[in-house]
Order: sequence, then structure tokens, then C-alpha cells
Amino acid sequence: MSGGAARGVFMLGALDVLVNERGMRPRHFAGISIGALLAAELAQAPLDGLPEALASLKELWLRELPTRMRRGRRRAVLRAVLEERFDSDALRRSGRCFRGGAVDLRSGRFVSCTEAELDVKRLRGMTAVPLLDRPVHIGDQRWVDGVLRHVVPLHEALAEAPEHLLIMTAGAATLAKGRGRIRRMVQIIGNELAFVKELRTAVAVCLAGGPRVEILTPTADLPGPLRFDADSLSRSFEHGRVTARGDGWRWSGGAPPPSYAPFCPPWPRSDSSPSAPDT
Repeated sequence: MSGGAARGVFMLGALDVLVNERGMRPRHFAGISIGALLAAELAQAPLDGLPEALASLKELWLRELPTRMRRGRRRAVLRAVLEERFDSDALRRSGRCFRGGAVDLRSGRFVSCTEAELDVKRLRGMTAVPLLDRPVHIGDQRWVDGVLRHVVPLHEALAEAPEHLLIMTAGAATLAKGRGRIRRMVQIIGNELAFVKELRTAVAVCLAGGPRVEILTPTADLPGPLRFDADSLSRSFEHGRVTARGDGWRWSGGAPPPSYAPFCPPWPRSDSSPSAPDT
């Protein structure tokens, strides 16, 4: 699960459909930035309690957060919610796995974290936005938001040797029109160097005979990442539900679906081309 601040509710809407309508029951959750917060809370859920955990998160994002955001600074509110809802004991006894990470400012490297190590301090470090939040001291390291290095924690997820990997992001592969020139250039560079690059790697792994990979991203531009008002959050949540109900992102084998075109590395189009394992 990717970063995206308020846009993270898109992924929550998609999971609402995948879990409650399509019967998905993942045991492994991995995330970056806001995705790490969502992944950590969902990984706390008992093996038979995922629908209830999603219902609780839905209530938080669509009902409680807009009200609380109006009463205080956004970053302070998010930190308070993080500390209120995280339960390390529940995470360790849930039977689920968590993978996340941050960037250590001292070394510049991405540092990983598992459910055995995760605590409120480390979770706070994974969401500490440079220039807005102070780095979080973890031993001799200084943690900040992992999105500086990765859009999604692909390598951490692959380390678990999954048979099926669902990548969810809160950023669209196709950029919206009508941006200012400078902002547009920044969008294009960031989209290509980070977002598209990592998802291309995931597709290449699948085509090379690795785990089955599916990628679920928005199909339209979402409200801004700092839009925590009720209407914006509701729109992003509903777009997640609509996207998950479609089949454009589903890939059961053979050539990737057309919606994967931005992520597909060049490969020979022939009968001998590798295909995704049919699982």
C-alpha cells in the first residue's frame, strides 16, 4: 500500500469491496507512509476479524477524521490517531505479517520493519514528512517517511515469497490535465522515476515467473493529499470501491491487461514470451 496522505482512503474503499464483496482474506500487509498506517491497523485484526477492522477504519476516515481535522493541525491529529489505535500486542497475536519501512537520514538507506519490531515510535517514523515533522530517533538512526525511497514496499513484500501480490496505490498512472507548467514537470518526473518505475519492476518479476502480481490504482484524479474534508474523503473512498468492482486491473495469466500498459517493460510479443503464473 502506497503513501498519499488523505488519498489513502482510496485504498480503504478498494479493500472494502475486495474483502466484503470478493472474499479476499490477506494475511500479509505492507505499506509506505499512510499505507503503513493502514497496513499496521489491518494487520492487528484477528484472522476472522478483517471485515470489522475495515468497518472501524471506514468510520474513522469518513466520520471522525473530518471533524477532528477541523479542530486541530492535520499532522498532530494524525499522530494522535496513530497512538490511539495502534496495539502492538494485538499485532503480534493476530497471526498476520506486517512489512513497512522508513528512510534513515544518516545513511540515506531504506530501513525495513516487521510486526515483531513495530511500535508507535517506529510507525511515527515511517510517516514523518521531511520539513514538516522532526525525524524520529530509532537507536542511532533518524527515520523519516519511506516514500522518499519507495512508492510501495515492493522488496519487503517479495521477501515473504508470496504466491499472489496485490499492489495498491493512491496515485494514478495517468496524470490529470490542466496543471501549471512547473507543477506538471514535477509530476511527470516524479511519476516516471518513482511510481511507474517500481510498478514496472513488479510486472517484470511476474512475467519472469515470479508471484502473480496485480496492480490497483485510481482511474481518475483524486482530491488533493491534504484534503481531509468529508466530501473529498468520501469521493476518494467511493472511487476506490468503483475501481475494485471493475475488472480492468485483474490479471489471472497471459499478457497483462490494457490498464497495465504504463507499467509494462518491453518484452518480445511472441508465443515464447513469459506469462504470469496462473494461480
